[in-house]
Amino acid sequence: MTAVILSQSTMLPNILGITVHSVFLFFTLLGVLVLVVHLVPYFIDPYHIRSNDIKGPSLAGFSGTWLGWVAVSGHQSIVVHQLHKKFGTFLRLAPNHVSISDVEALQAVYGQGSGTLKSNYYDAFVAFRPSIFETRSKAEHSRKRKAIAHVFSQKSVAEFEPFVRLHLAELFEQWDKMCDGGKKGISGAEGEDGWNGHDGRVWFNVAPWFNYLGFDITGDLAFGFPFGMVCNASDTVQITVDQKASMDKYGQKDADQGSGKSAIETETKEIQAVKVLNNRTNFDAHAGSFPPRFRPFMRRLPRFSECLQSSEDLAGFTVTAVARRLAFPSYRTDILSKLQQSKDEHGKPFSKEEVTSDAQTMLIAGSDTVSNTSSATAYYIAKNPGVQIRLQKELDEAFAASDDAVATYAQIKDLPYLAAVVNEGLRLHAPVGVGLQRVVPKGGLTVCGKWFPEGTILSVPTYTIHRDPGVWGEDADAFRPERWLECDQSVMQKAFNPFSIGPRACIGRNLALMELQLFASSIFHRYEIVLEGVDKPEYACMPPNHVSISDPEALHVVYGHGSRTLKSDYYEVFNSVRPSIFSTRSRTEHARKRKAISHAFSLKSVLEFEPYIHIHITFFLGQLDKLCDGKLNIPLDTEDDMCWEGQGGRVSFDIMPWLNYLAFDIIGACVWISIRYVRNASNTAPVAVDQKACLARRSKIGADTDSFESEHIEVKEIERFSGRTPGEFTVAAVAKRLAFPTERANVLSNLFLTKDEQGRLPSREDLTQDAITQLVAGSDTDSSKSVKACQAPDGAERCKGLPRVIGESGLTVCGKRFPEGTCVSVPSYTIHRDPLVWGEDVDVFRPERWFERDPSIMQNAFNAFSFGPRFYDIILEEPDKSLEIHKTFIRRPIACHIGLKRQYD
Repeated sequence: MTAVILSQSTMLPNILGITVHSVFLFFTLLGVLVLVVHLVPYFIDPYHIRSNDIKGPSLAGFSGTWLGWVAVSGHQSIVVHQLHKKFGTFLRLAPNHVSISDVEALQAVYGQGSGTLKSNYYDAFVAFRPSIFETRSKAEHSRKRKAIAHVFSQKSVAEFEPFVRLHLAELFEQWDKMCDGGKKGISGAEGEDGWNGHDGRVWFNVAPWFNYLGFDITGDLAFGFPFGMVCNASDTVQITVDQKASMDKYGQKDADQGSGKSAIETETKEIQAVKVLNNRTNFDAHAGSFPPRFRPFMRRLPRFSECLQSSEDLAGFTVTAVARRLAFPSYRTDILSKLQQSKDEHGKPFSKEEVTSDAQTMLIAGSDTVSNTSSATAYYIAKNPGVQIRLQKELDEAFAASDDAVATYAQIKDLPYLAAVVNEGLRLHAPVGVGLQRVVPKGGLTVCGKWFPEGTILSVPTYTIHRDPGVWGEDADAFRPERWLECDQSVMQKAFNPFSIGPRACIGRNLALMELQLFASSIFHRYEIVLEGVDKPEYACMPPNHVSISDPEALHVVYGHGSRTLKSDYYEVFNSVRPSIFSTRSRTEHARKRKAISHAFSLKSVLEFEPYIHIHITFFLGQLDKLCDGKLNIPLDTEDDMCWEGQGGRVSFDIMPWLNYLAFDIIGACVWISIRYVRNASNTAPVAVDQKACLARRSKIGADTDSFESEHIEVKEIERFSGRTPGEFTVAAVAKRLAFPTERANVLSNLFLTKDEQGRLPSREDLTQDAITQLVAGSDTDSSKSVKACQAPDGAERCKGLPRVIGESGLTVCGKRFPEGTCVSVPSYTIHRDPLVWGEDVDVFRPERWFERDPSIMQNAFNAFSFGPRFYDIILEEPDKSLEIHKTFIRRPIACHIGLKRQYD
C-alpha cells in the first residue's frame, strides 16, 4: 500500500475546494485588472493631459501613489519645484493632476469666479465633520465664513492686540531670565532642549518657544484662556480621555467653580501638544496626497501608528479646551463664542461636532502656521546681520519715545523695512508651500492658454511661485527684504500667495500679519540674535604653527594698527634683490620706506597721474577700434594671446592680455615713464642680461633710447614674467629711466630720494627691489612661480593668506589666545564670501548689494588691497547652516538654534 502524506499547505486548499491553480489564476487576474485600471486611463487620456503635451515623472501618469510617496518623504515642495525646472510651467503629478507654475494661474485657479472646488485631498483632514477649512461644499463654506468673518476684521483684530502683547511680555520675561543666566555662564532646563550660557549669551532652540507663544495666543483668542506654555516653558498639557463623554457634557459646571475645572475633566492624560500637532498635520497631508482608496491601508501601516494616536490626542486637546470654555462663560468675545452663535443650513445652532471641528481648525491655523513662519523669519534675520542691523535701526527710531517692552501695532504697522522683512519671511517660508488642489468645474477651464476638462485637478505651487526669477529677480532664493522696497509692488503682490487668494483664502490673514509684525519688531528691538555656530570663527591649522581664521573681526586684530604682529618668512620669497617695502619684515625699515613714498600715492599725487592714465586708456580704446575695423596689424596665425577673428560684425579676441598690457603701460608711465605694450600689441620687452653691470651704469646718460640699449645694456626679449624675470626686467627699466631724467614727478624719483636710517640714499639693490614691488603691485602680474618657490620648513607648500607672526606678548583673536611665534592669517577669499556679511548669493557678481546692505558691515570685511598673489588664499568651507524644514503641507522648522542677548546689556 502506498502512503500519501498531505501537508497542511495542501490540505487547506483541498478542504476549501480551491486548487493551487485557481489561486494562481486569481492573483494573475487581479494583477491584470490592476494594470488595466491604471493603463486604460493613461491611453484614453480623459483629462487631455497627454494631448496638451504636459509631461512629468513616468509613474505620475499611471498612479497617484507617486505623489503620495513624495509627500511622505517630506520634500514635496522641493521635488515639485525641481520638476518644474525640468519639465516647464505645466507638470503632471498624477493621472488627473496638473501643477502650474505661472503667476497668472493663481487667479485662474483660486480667484473669484473660477468655479473650482476643493478636491478630495481635504477629506483626509476631517476630524469630527468638515470644518471651514476642509468642507468641499461652496454653500457650507459660505455659511461658516459669514458667521465668523467679522471676528477677523481689522477692527476685531485691533481688539485682540492687548492679549497678543501680554503673551509677548511673558515670553520676554522668560528670555530675560535666560539672558541673565547666559551672562553668568550657567544653564537651565526651560524649553524643549534647555539652554546654555556662554560667551555672554544664552544659547537655545528658539523654534519651540514660538510654538509655545502661538498656542498661548490662540488659546486666549479662541477659547478665552491661554494654555500656559510660555510660563511653564513646556508644551505639556492635560487632555480628556473620553472625548464623547466630554462633548456630551459641554456647558456643565462643577459646584466648585473656583477650582478651574469643569465637570467633564474627571479622567485626563498628559500629551506634548507641539509634537501631537506636528504628527497630526503631517499625516493628514501625507494621506491626502494618496488616492482615497489607499488611505484606509495607510492607517494600518506601523509607521503611521504614532500619527494616528496624535490625531486622537489633538481631538482630545480640542474637546478639553472647548469644554473648559463652555463650562465657564466669559464676557469677552472670542472665536468660540462666534461659533456657538452660528447657524447651520437649517437655521439651527452648530452641532457639538461642528463647533469642535471648527475650533480644531482655528487651533491648528492659529498656533502652528504663525509660529513656524516666525521661527523661519528669525532664522533668516539672524543669518543676515545686515538685515538685523537695518531693522533694529528702524525700530530704535520708531520706539525712541517709548519705554514699553512690547511695541504697539500703531507704532509699527507703517514701518516699511519691518513690513519688507515680514513679507520676505512669508515669501521664503510660506505657511503652506505645496499647491492647494482644486477640481475643474463643469464646462472645463482654460488656464495659461491650456484648456482642462471637468474633473481635472489643478494646483499652483506657492514654493515655486515665490521663487520665480521673473518676479523676484535672479536672487529669488536669497532672503533680501530690500526687494520689497525696490521693485514694482504690484507685480510682487500679484505673485505673493502666503495666505492663498479668492473665496477660500485664509480668514485669519489680518490677525496673522499683526502677530508677525509684533513678534519681529518687539523681539529684534529688545534682543540681538545670532545663529549658533555661525558667529564663531572657522579655524584651519597648517603645520607647523600656522592658523587661518575666517572671521572679519580678525582682519583688524591681525593686520590692524596696534596688533604688533610681524610679517612671516613667507615674504622672503618675494625678494629678488633685497627686501622691498612689501617684503621687508622689519617694522622700522617698512616705516621709513612708507614715509618716503606715501605722498606719491596721496590723493593729490594720484590726480596728477590722471592725465597719463587717460592717455593710455585712450590709446587702448584706439587699438580696440582698430581691431573692430580689422586694421590692427597682427598676424592671424600668431601663437600669441593676441589672436583675433572678425565674424558677424564683431571681433572676437581674448581681452585679458590687453588689460595686462594696459596695466603695464600705466604703471610704467607712473613709475618709469616708459613701457608701451598696448602700442606694440605685445608683451615682449628688453631685460638686462647682466643686472649688476646695468645697475653700475644707472647714472650714465645716453644720447637716445636706441644707443642706450645697444651700448650700455646687453638685452634679451622676454614674454611672460615668471620666476626671477621681474628683477631682470625692472633693472633694465630703472636703468633706462635714470639715463634719461625728466622733470615729471613719478614714483621712481621718490624712491631715488629715499634715505635709509643713516641718512644715505638708497642702494642700487634697494631701488630696484622697491621698483619691482611697484611693478608687481601696479600691473598685477601672475607671480605664481614666485609663490610656489616659497617653502615651509617641512618642505610643504605654505598657506598663502598673508601670514603674520605674533609678538612676544601673545595675541587674542576672536576669543582664542595665541602665544608668541604663532603664524596667523585671515584669507580674503573666504572673508569676501562670508554669507553673514555679503548675503546668501555671495558667489554671484551683483553690484547692487553695495547699495542695499549696510555699507559699514561690508567695509569692515572688505580687504581687496592686501598685497600678494590673490589666487592662493586658503578657502575654508562654511558648515551647512541651512534651515531644516519639513516641506510638506505645513512647512515647519525642526530647529533654529540661536544665541540671544539683550541689545543694551
